[in-house]
Amino acid sequence: MIQAMFQLEFRRSIRKENEAKRQNQQKAYMLLTNKAMAAMPKFVRKQLSRFLSLMQRKKCCMKIAESLTRIKKLQWRE
Repeated sequence: MIQAMFQLEFRRSIRKENEAKRQNQQKAYMLLTNKAMAAMPKFVRKQLSRFLSLMQRKKCCMKIAESLTRIKKLQWRE
């Protein structure tokens, strides 16, 4: 009975440690992204948000990539 209680406490402490690590990593990531976003010009930030939303929809992303490739080929031919 006592051993089971110790095991339960041990598991709780490990779970709390893991949760704390996860939260610290999340905070560090948010600070990094906030600093990166602040360093970018306003226009680039608008484009980035559009690009990230399009990345979630793979078909749209593929269409844009194909059209950009076509544009580059046309520019190269000129």
